[in-house]
Formats: sequence, C-alpha cells, structure tokens
Amino acid sequence: MKINLSKNAVPLSQAQTAIFLSCESKNGEIAFNNPILLKLDKNVDENKLAEAISKTVNNHPGLFATITFDKDGLPKMIYSEEFAKKEICEIKKIEEKDFKKIKEKLIEPFDISKDRLFRFKLFKSQECLRLFMDIHHIVFDGYSLKILVNEILDLYKGKEVKQESYTAYDFALDEAKKREGKNYQNAKNWYLEKFADVEEVSLPQGDKKDSEVDFKEYQTSLDVDFKSIQEYCHKNQINENAYTTAAFGTLLSIYTMNRKAAFATVYNGRHDKTTQNTISMFVRTLPVLCQNEENIKVSECVKKVKDLLLGAMVNDLFSFTELASSSGYTSEILFAYQGDLFELPDSKELKMVREPLPFNATGEKLATQLYLENNKLMLDIQYQSNLYSEAWIKDFANRYQKILSEFLKVKNLKDVSLIDEKETQEIIKASYGGDLPYDKKLTFVDLFLKQVKAHKNKEVVFDSKSSYTYEELDKASNKVAHYLVSHKVKQGDFVVLKVNRIKEFFAGFIGAQKAGAGYVPVDPAYPEDRVEYMISDSEAKVTLDDDLLRKIIDSEKDDSPINLATPTTHAYMIYTSGSTGKPKGVVINHSALFNFLAWQIKDFDLDENAIHAEHASFSFDASVIDIYTPLAIGASVHLFDEVVRKDLDLTYQYIVEHKITNTCMSTQIGMSMINLHPDVPLKFIVIGGEKFLQVAKTKVKIY
Repeated sequence: MKINLSKNAVPLSQAQTAIFLSCESKNGEIAFNNPILLKLDKNVDENKLAEAISKTVNNHPGLFATITFDKDGLPKMIYSEEFAKKEICEIKKIEEKDFKKIKEKLIEPFDISKDRLFRFKLFKSQECLRLFMDIHHIVFDGYSLKILVNEILDLYKGKEVKQESYTAYDFALDEAKKREGKNYQNAKNWYLEKFADVEEVSLPQGDKKDSEVDFKEYQTSLDVDFKSIQEYCHKNQINENAYTTAAFGTLLSIYTMNRKAAFATVYNGRHDKTTQNTISMFVRTLPVLCQNEENIKVSECVKKVKDLLLGAMVNDLFSFTELASSSGYTSEILFAYQGDLFELPDSKELKMVREPLPFNATGEKLATQLYLENNKLMLDIQYQSNLYSEAWIKDFANRYQKILSEFLKVKNLKDVSLIDEKETQEIIKASYGGDLPYDKKLTFVDLFLKQVKAHKNKEVVFDSKSSYTYEELDKASNKVAHYLVSHKVKQGDFVVLKVNRIKEFFAGFIGAQKAGAGYVPVDPAYPEDRVEYMISDSEAKVTLDDDLLRKIIDSEKDDSPINLATPTTHAYMIYTSGSTGKPKGVVINHSALFNFLAWQIKDFDLDENAIHAEHASFSFDASVIDIYTPLAIGASVHLFDEVVRKDLDLTYQYIVEHKITNTCMSTQIGMSMINLHPDVPLKFIVIGGEKFLQVAKTKVKIY
C-alpha cells in the first residue's frame, strides 16, 4: 500500500542511518556529497534540458526527503511539499573565464535537516553548456546516478518516462518490517559467526605519522587486460567483483604479513526489480575476510570470496554498523569494484564529458574504487595523507595491478609475486653486501673440532653448577653420537632434545650432528600435548632428556672421534610458535648454518676472547647466535639459568661478575635491561622479535 507522501514520516533505512550518524560528527563540513560536473555540446538547448531535469527529479519522490525526528529523538525522513514547489534547475549565463573562478566553490555542505538534498545548475557560455549536480548520499547512490542520467537523456530526446512506482519511503517501511521477523535474527547469527572473532582490520602501515588528519586522492589507469579477466571469471564460474576483491585481499595480506585480510566493501543493495528504477541510498557496506591458506589455488581463493560476498548480501538485514558495534570490525579500509557504474551513456544529443571537481573525502583511512572507463580498468584511491605519502600510494597501486595480472598467470596463491624480474635484480643489487669467502665443504662440527685442538683445556660451556672444557665437550658429544648410531639414527634423521638449561645440552646437539642427524629442541616446560605433537611430527628416532643424556655421558661408552655431518645434512629443526595454526618445523642444513656463522663472526668482529651469555630458550631460533658462534671461534658461553634469566637485576649482576661481552635477548627484555641498567658492561647486544623503541643512553652497541 502506498504511503501518503505529504504526511507520514518513515524510519531511515539502515544504509541511511549509517550516513546520518556520520553526518552528525561532520556538521558544517562537505561530506557525503555526490558532485558531478558534465560538459555538454554548446548547441544543447538549455531550457529543454532544464525541463528534462525537472521532470526526472519529480519522478523520484525520495529526492524531496527532509530529515526530521520523532518524539524519542530518532531520525526519520518525510516528503517535503515545500521542496517540491521550488525551482529544480537554475540556468545561468556566464563567461568561460568567470566559470573557472567559481568552479572550485560549486560544492557546498548540506544541512540534512534543513536543506533540500540536491542541487542542479546549468552554466551557459559561448563555448559550451555545463551541468552541475550535487545530491546528498543519504538519498542517492552510484546506481541512482545511472538512473538519473539515463532518464534526463530520454526526456531530452522526447521519450516517455514513467514515475517510479516503488519509492525510498516504501523501501524504508518494508525494511523496518523485515527487521522485526526471524530473518533478521538469522542474518545476525550468520554475520556474528563469520566475523565477530576478527581481531583487527588489515590496514597497511604507512610511511608517515603526521598528527593532523588530511585526505588526498590518487587516480590512475591500470595496465591489465580486462577481457582476459572476464574470460578467466567465465571459465571458473566467478565474477569480476569477487576476482578484484580477492586480489585486493591478497595485497593486504602481503602488506600486513597476515594470512587473514579483513576489510570492507560495498554493493548496490538492490535485491530485486522493485528497486531497479528507484533513486535513493541503497548501498550496503559489507565485511570481507580473505583467508589465504598456504596451499590454496587462486581460483579457490576467489570462489571463497564470492561465496562470502553472496552470503553477506543475502543476510544484509543485519547492518555493517551493527556488526561494528558487536565486534572489532571497522570500515577504515574500503575496496569497491564498481564495474561500468560510472560510465556515462553514449549520447549524440548531449555529448556528455565528465569534468574533474575538487576532491571530496569519504572519511576512510584508505578507500579504493575500481571501475571501468572505455573498457579499461581505472583505480581511484582516497587516503589519509598524514599516514601515506603519494609515492607510497602509487607503489600500492602498482602492486595491486601486478596481483590482478598474476592471478591470470599462476595456479597457486603462494606463487603470486608483487615484483617483476627487473625489481628482483634491483633488490639483489641493493642488498648485495660483498663476497665472503669460506670453505663450503666444512660444517659447524669441523669448526668446533678445530677449536678442540687449539683450546682443549679451555672452559667453553658454563651452566649454574659446572662447566665443560673443549676436550670434555668433544668426548661427551662423541659418546652421544655413538649411542645414537647404535640406536639406528642415521644421516637425515632427527633427534629430540627435551633438555633443560644444562651444559649437557651442548653435548646432546653436537652428538646428534656428529651422528649425521639434526636435533629438535623441545622445552620441557611446554604443555604435554605440544611436546607430543613436536616429537610425533618430527618423526624423531630418539628423544633425549636430562636423565638419559647424563647417563650416556657418565657411562664408559665409546668416546672415539666420529663426525658424519656434511654440508647437506640437517643441523637442526626449530618449531614455530604456532600462533597461526599448528607449530611448523623449520629445517636448517649445515651449509646454511655455516654461512650464518661466517657472516656473524666477521660482521660482529668476534674472536676467542668473546664471552657469550645464552638468554633465549633453546626452542627459539634466537638461541643459535649464542649457542654456535662461541664454539666456532674458541670463545666461551654461559647459560643463564631460569631464575637469573627472568630477573633483570640478577642478569645484570651475572653479566658484571662473569665479564660477559655479548648476548641476544628479545627486544622487550633487551630494552628493559638497558633502561634499567644503562651501564651494563656489554660490548653489544642482539635484539629482535618486537618493535624497537627509544632506550636510555648507553655505550652498548645494539644490533
């Protein structure tokens, strides 16, 4: 049943409500305007065109809405007869030079509770006719523009155009009624199940940090074969929207180094034919979550995005604003594929050409639109210029262009590259640090045995109770190696070391390597299920704990020399933390370990006089710095026990007492140590794993 347009106020739709709330915080600002400036042929009849514009606007009652409030203070809209009586389109004759002066001032703010929400003006000069129109987003969207321009053109050409039969007011009432039914609760449940647990939106870190917020715009055409994209989509039963959106999500996941990319997109919100001729604000903001699994195919990634978008559209009774208030989801980063929505109709009568207008920011930190113009993809990026430089944005656009093309070329998502061959060579050239010659036939075990001969009586490893000399460590590790070989351990196998912070750990890992195996450090403090998983996943042949290791070393077993390590055999496998799923074992071969040691010894200027302190857990790769390096150069290493390594004052005292020269710590602990004890007598400290902040003035060199 049709409503009485002159008397009844109706609720704002959910899309309109979101805009209203944003307008409340931008009172007096140019916000949510849709300004368009069209240059027309000078022979166009301005009076006839003004009449066509007037008839078109009157065909769509939603444009005459004004915002009012009910007794509870809630915003509603009502048809304004007063607005409908006023002249629709003003005609002004003007000199071309004078138009250029006023062009920058055409766009003005709307007061949505007082002003008519559209402006139409025709400017007639000797050179041409210009049409300026600006319609507030609360009653207008991109699809509405298509309806509006086509109707104006048809009326100008003398065709008959019917008034819209389904108005913005009808839609608002229908939506309010639907939100009272069970479909709304189903939609809410669907959204919360899919998106409520998203931790953060994937906004890339920019290259600027200015405090004053400002916006800029960057537009470019993309060198991508759109026809090939269409063919790919047809072949894989997907659409261009899903393809381009998935490509954008892939770009974000690479920039943020997170397999999950969370952002927002929009769609026209027109579910059926009833709204196909209705001018109003129907656009819906939708959440997007691209989960780029390690081994997923590109086509599968795009299909998942397509299915997610379809689900979001079907369930859009639950609005993005409601999702944001129920979770941590925001629209600070937005991507929208608009297709041919912005293309003007081909008109011999009007010969319309769009002219640029001053930029009108939408408010997102990074908003990207992709659209077709003359069958070529155009990219428009609106961004906070206090966060991103123009150079950063241009590079971001180039990387997106690369991914759009890469999707056509590669089968698996992991093979998508952001750089071309030329850039690859430039990176290699820029990162080249010179040649460092070393014997690539040797392993760490060879380096250690060399130091055994040179420093056999020198103490090399200290724990809280005792120490090993080089000779003692060599013999202890030989016993472990013979034990492992006797238990069927061979080259290429792994041995688990579930060992605490004791000197025997060193005999364990060197013994495993002498047996031709790699070792897997497992912290005894780990939960039992994690320990069991790592032992099972590594397919370790033997597990050595404190008691078994000591029993082997204290026995009368064979301690004769043995060394089955080669550059191609495994040195160790350390498991990741498992923060993005199950822990994954990362294998390092002896050739890679030797390369690392050759670099560190040279660049850190280390020699036999160094006294390392091992702070990191054996189960983290940071431990490698202080475990291997001293043994390779004839130096020594102290193991901080659990009590000392967890107390910065005790750590400081230990460093002073034992004349420690260097150590490696997590960034947070390293910064805390320097801030608490800036006089700590270290030559240098290696830190990593977290963001480094300013610390107290110190003589310690920080890597």
